[in-house]
Amino acid sequence: MREFKFYCGNEEVNVSMSNGKTVLERVSNFVRESGFELTVVEIQDDRGMATYDYSKSLIELNSVAFEKEAEKKGLSIDEVIILVVSHELGHALDQDLVKDSEEITAVFQIIQDTGFTDKLMNRILELTLKAEKSAWEIGGQFVPEHLKSIYNKMNESNLKASETFTIRRVMKFLSLLETEQKLKNELRALNGEAL
Repeated sequence: MREFKFYCGNEEVNVSMSNGKTVLERVSNFVRESGFELTVVEIQDDRGMATYDYSKSLIELNSVAFEKEAEKKGLSIDEVIILVVSHELGHALDQDLVKDSEEITAVFQIIQDTGFTDKLMNRILELTLKAEKSAWEIGGQFVPEHLKSIYNKMNESNLKASETFTIRRVMKFLSLLETEQKLKNELRALNGEAL
């Protein structure tokens, strides 16, 4: 069993990691021992190693991605858990996350109602990257000093990935809007309505 010391605000916290548990169990323990009451669930998709959903107080994780990251970086699975989950805990503590997420939703609605503009796209990117930078900064308090440089490098990479993911998300949204409009036009044509 390995024990890590880190600080939550000014309070020192000890976190024990047991090598006999699954990644899901280890993450759940880390979250609980860090003082959070969040649900942790396993997912099998390509959104990365973990995501935080503020509306459900939920961390979703991909155990396989954790294991691959540990192997790739030459770290223990417990170190990867600390590095990744600390960022997600940063989201959980981000006071602006709900407001910014609601604004992103509102911007998507504006795009749906009035059409896409570069200004709207830039606002979505700005808010998304703000949330990621805040999670990086806030989550850093949970990372032991010997892992800080790795944490910072992972978060720099995460910012680039978040930008790419957000652009893809907007493009997919636009594609769905276009498909929806085509289907509506086809339905109108079938009903003999004027376009």
